[in-house]
Amino acid sequence: EIKENMIPPGFEDRAQKACLRMEHEEPGAIEAALADVMQGLAAQSPTELAISILGNMCLSGHLMPIFKEQLANFVDDFLRALCRFLRPQNWRLCGRSAGAICNLVRCGELFAKAVQEHCLAPLVAALRDECAQEGPANLFKSMCSSEYAAALSYQGSASRLLGALINLLVVRPSAMQQALELGVLEITLPLIDPDAELDSHGTLAEDSEGSSGAVSSRAALLSSRLLGAAPSRLSE
Repeated sequence: EIKENMIPPGFEDRAQKACLRMEHEEPGAIEAALADVMQGLAAQSPTELAISILGNMCLSGHLMPIFKEQLANFVDDFLRALCRFLRPQNWRLCGRSAGAICNLVRCGELFAKAVQEHCLAPLVAALRDECAQEGPANLFKSMCSSEYAAALSYQGSASRLLGALINLLVVRPSAMQQALELGVLEITLPLIDPDAELDSHGTLAEDSEGSSGAVSSRAALLSSRLLGAAPSRLSE
């Protein structure tokens, strides 16, 4: 987790040049400097690329025994590293990490067991923070205007966090009791919005993180699985 791996390539130099440009006090200097910084932030860091590649490898290789045999040697280290990024304030890595975990679960029971052990509690905590009405995550989202959010490719992480939890419970139903104890239902039920619409260009299988409809649908699916295992929770 050294600095060079966590920030986009060349961003530090770009930011320094932007500061120098602002000092000249020329007309439009501030706007141009801000545009340069935003352009630099739009690039992906080496860590972002690595997590995306690992997640895609898990998605493509989950039916390959030789791949899963090799991956099993590193799964604990892999998951411990991903869990460190499961914080909504870390909007560049939280959703990607949840997506990688979601794909890792597809590799089978051995990997789902490791995900439950290392990631279930962090996933729930991240989802709770992401959906909280107050707190750092909500403050950050309120600071991202639509213009800047588009420039930064900013999207919330709720959809991928929900997807990771859904996949875990599908592959490893024994994790449902722990999920209930961690208060997942208290988080997901308020997310269900019958008026939310899915992205007309996407499906639930895609990472439509910015779609309130995707979040609502995944929250409903996760809630239904949990209530199916513990229907008495509905009356609580």
